[in-house]
Amino acid sequence: MTTAAAVALVAALTVGWDLGWWAAGVRPLSPRQVERLEGAWLVDVRTPGEFAWRHVPGAENLPGGRGLTAAAAAHPKDRPVVVICFSGHRSPFAALRLRRAGFRRVYNLTGGMAGYLAWKALSR
Repeated sequence: MTTAAAVALVAALTVGWDLGWWAAGVRPLSPRQVERLEGAWLVDVRTPGEFAWRHVPGAENLPGGRGLTAAAAAHPKDRPVVVICFSGHRSPFAALRLRRAGFRRVYNLTGGMAGYLAWKALSR
């Protein structure tokens, strides 16, 4: 496989991934948009160790989405929810659970915590 073909394949898979979640009602949100989103419930589904290392200020750690249903009961369904993992590939599964639970404004942090940290470093 040529380099160009490999790049095209990765791009197609990435776009397909996001479009699939979009169709399910989980919208991507950039780190900048997360910072500007007021009143959001930030759900971090990474392990406790990953969360302790770094996390978005104000995020609640629910590793692997455990306890998500109970935690969701404490929040109004019209409150925006941003779900966070390390790379943006674990969080959509928890985000979909929240959509199915009736939350209307559910977002996945694009690029996950890795993207958030890169954005913070570049925006200094």
